[in-house]
Amino acid sequence: MDIPEQFAPSFTRRMSSDFAALSIRIKLALVIALGFILAFVASFALLVSSQGDVLDKVVAKADTLAASRLASDMAGPLQFSDEKRILNLYAAALEGDNAITHIDVQRSSGDFLSSHGPDDANRTSLRELIDSVRQSGEPATFRAGDQFNAAVPVFASDKSTILGVLGMQWDHSAASQEMLIDTLIALGVSASVAGGMLCAIVFLISRLVTNPLASLSQAMTAISGRAYDTEIPGSERRDEIGEMSKTLQTLSDKLGTEEEQAQIRTEEAALRQRFFIRLGEVLSELADGRTDGRIDAAQFDGLDKDSLEICSNFNHVLENLQEMLGTIMTTAESVRTSAFEISETAEDQSRRSESQAATLEESAAAIEELNTSVQQTASHAADANKRILLNKKQAEEGGEVVGKTVEAMRNIEH
Repeated sequence: MDIPEQFAPSFTRRMSSDFAALSIRIKLALVIALGFILAFVASFALLVSSQGDVLDKVVAKADTLAASRLASDMAGPLQFSDEKRILNLYAAALEGDNAITHIDVQRSSGDFLSSHGPDDANRTSLRELIDSVRQSGEPATFRAGDQFNAAVPVFASDKSTILGVLGMQWDHSAASQEMLIDTLIALGVSASVAGGMLCAIVFLISRLVTNPLASLSQAMTAISGRAYDTEIPGSERRDEIGEMSKTLQTLSDKLGTEEEQAQIRTEEAALRQRFFIRLGEVLSELADGRTDGRIDAAQFDGLDKDSLEICSNFNHVLENLQEMLGTIMTTAESVRTSAFEISETAEDQSRRSESQAATLEESAAAIEELNTSVQQTASHAADANKRILLNKKQAEEGGEVVGKTVEAMRNIEH
C-alpha cells in the first residue's frame, strides 16, 4: 500500500503508538514471529539458491559429459559423412534424455550434416556456439535460463584434426518446475513445524516471563497506591524476574519507611513554620523601632539545633542593639553641642569672607581700569611708531635730495 509523503510521519507515529500500546506478550509473540518469518524466508531463499546452483552444476556437468561421449562416437561416421549412422547415434541419446531439444552436427567445412529440432531462436544461438567452437577447437557451453547449450569438437584419430562439431541443447524447465514443487512442499511442511514451534515458544514465554511480569505489574500498582504491605510474587526465583521482585520488595520497604519519616518531617515543618512566623513578627517590631521583642526558645523545643541557635543569636542581637542605641544617643548629644560651636565659628568666618570678597572686588575693578589704560597706551605707541617710520622715510628721501644737490654743486664747481 502506497502512503502519501505528507502522511508518512503521522502514519509512522501512529504505528509506533499502537505497537507501544500492545501487551508484552503480544509484542514478544510478534517479534518472535517476525524473526521466524525472516529466518525462514532467508533459509528458504538460500536453500532454493543453493539447490538451483547445485542442479545447474550437476546438469551442466552431465550434459557436457553426454555431449563429449556422443562426439567421440561420431568421429568415424562424421569422417565418412555417414548421416544414417549419425542419426542412429543421437536417436539413442534422444531416447535416454527427453530434455534434449536440438542437435546439430556440423562438418569442418561449415555445412551441417544432420540436425534435430525446430528451426527457432534457440537453434540460432546453438549454431553460433557451434561456429565459435569450430574456429577455436575448444569445447564450450552456454546457458540462457533453463536452456543449456554444449558444443564439442569431433577430432580424427590423430586427436588434432577437427572433423566437425557436435552441438546439443537441453531444456530443463520441467526439472526446474519439479524441483520448485518439491521445494514448496518442503516449505509447507517446514512452515507447519515452525508454526507449531512458535506457538510452543509463545506459550513457554507466557508461562515463564509474561505472567510473572503481569503479577509484578499488579504488585507495583498496589504499591503505587501506598499499600506497602502487598506481597511481592517471584522473590524466590533466581533469574532477572526474581531480581526485579527483590528490588520491588526493597523499594516497598523503603517507601514505607520514608512515609513514616515524611510524617515526622511534616510535624517538624509545622513547628518550623510557627517559628518563622514568630521570627517575622519580632523582625517587624524591630523595623518599627521596638527592641524589646524576644523569642521564647522554650516554645520551639522540638526544633533542630540550628533553629534554636537562631533564637539565641536573635535575642543576643537585640541586647547588643539596645546597648548600641544608648551609646548612639549619648554620642548624638555630644555631636549636637559640637555642631552648635562649629556653627558660630562658621558664621564669623563667613563675615570675614564677605569683607575679603568686597576688597577683592575693588582690586579687580582697579586692575581692569589699569588694563584699559595699558591698552590705550599701547595704541598711542603704535601710532607714534607709524609716525616715526613716516618721518624716517621722509628724512631718507630728503637725504637723497641733499646728496643730489651736493653732487650738482661739485659738478658746477668743477
